[in-house]
Amino acid sequence: MNGCNQTWCQPNVACSSNLPAHEVHVWRARLSLSTLDVSRRRGSLSSEELERVDRFRSEHDRTRFVLGRIVARSVLGSCLEQPARDVQITLDYLGKPIVAAPSETLIHFNIAHSGDYVLFALARERRVGVDVEQVRETNDLKEIAARYFSKIEYLRLLTVPERLRAESFYRCWTMKEAYLKARGEGFRLSLDAFDVAFLPSEMPRLLETRFNYVDAKQWCIYKLDLGSAYLAALATEVTPGLELKLWDWNDWQANG
Repeated sequence: MNGCNQTWCQPNVACSSNLPAHEVHVWRARLSLSTLDVSRRRGSLSSEELERVDRFRSEHDRTRFVLGRIVARSVLGSCLEQPARDVQITLDYLGKPIVAAPSETLIHFNIAHSGDYVLFALARERRVGVDVEQVRETNDLKEIAARYFSKIEYLRLLTVPERLRAESFYRCWTMKEAYLKARGEGFRLSLDAFDVAFLPSEMPRLLETRFNYVDAKQWCIYKLDLGSAYLAALATEVTPGLELKLWDWNDWQANG
């Protein structure tokens, strides 16, 4: 893989504003905002976003959602060369976040969060989807897989040694979620309508898309390294010369 080779780099001003058409950028943010910081920054959110914030039951979830929107506006503002507070984010007809007043060159983006991390992926003229999950040992992983994964994926998961099964489950889940989010269809497309390669020895990729047999060749999937406690994946459309760049948002803010 080109780019930072799974190293989250410290960006400078040029990196944050420069988004060539052949690149996909993913920003990693760690949850470090205090409750006071979040309350102070809530004013940058739209009324629709504030309603969503208030629906979260825990303060941690509210803080994480606000951080996701702060990251999105700061990065998009840099790319669009406008103040972050002026970037308006809304939802399209499928419920996917978009820039309310798009620029001449369409920027696709996607947000994911779990535990103490927020991921923000963006690209020009190319759809992107990102997902992250905090790995938790639970007793019902096989039941969840049997319900949501394809039959092939479920049977393959059963071949994984018990000590690696939770990691493999979350790897499969994040890859499938990233792909669905990139397509912008959410759960309108069933999780069992396609297969992904998720075993520990495999390169991540789409194996088969039964609803559209050519779709598997039109998308690529990357694993994103956030340490042993998290699994994350990015899905984007295949184009020649594609490069993936990984940036650390906290470092950018600390040195901005």
